[in-house]
Amino acid sequence: MNRFAVSILLFAFLLAAVGCSGSPPPVSKKGDDKKSETKQASTGTLVVTADKLPALGEALEGLDEGRLSVRGPEGWRLQPRGKNYLAKYALSDKSPFPQVIVTGYDSPEPADLTEENAASYAEARQAELLNEVKKATIGQDFRPIKLPNATGVFYIRKAVIEEILVERVIITLIKGGHRYDVETRSVPANIQDFEKFGQAVANGLEWK
Repeated sequence: MNRFAVSILLFAFLLAAVGCSGSPPPVSKKGDDKKSETKQASTGTLVVTADKLPALGEALEGLDEGRLSVRGPEGWRLQPRGKNYLAKYALSDKSPFPQVIVTGYDSPEPADLTEENAASYAEARQAELLNEVKKATIGQDFRPIKLPNATGVFYIRKAVIEEILVERVIITLIKGGHRYDVETRSVPANIQDFEKFGQAVANGLEWK
């Protein structure tokens, strides 16, 4: 079997595992040793310091019925509004990825996500995720994340979006009974270069 045929079979396998819906599912492991160690430490808190975060641009005010202000990565382009998200930013208008997307939901429990309850919330969300998707497609289990201005949880999934295989790093923050997901999307080879931009956006969320 030639190399082209093998490549086609591999991509078909990924499509079967991930699914091809526009509302993507999940992540496979990468070969990088350092990232593998990070994935294995799924119960520890990821601490992100301010000096590791990129600069942000101007604020987008009055989102989620006036509850939220969002600042996108400096130099990134704000995309047209959509019914499924509050804000979307792309590095370039010429390519769909990388992207940073902010979405909002009601959150009956807990009312706020804090350092005290982040670990237990991560465990609960992990159990829910395992009921929804195939375990083999989860690249990083839920784990707490401590940003300079907020505490949340994050996980990684893989999806096929616009016929492109991407990784999705999703950070969840909860404030006043409202949950906000900040998602970074990029092709797998570049996700480690761009996930810090989603971390910066999550850190810069302001609640009114």
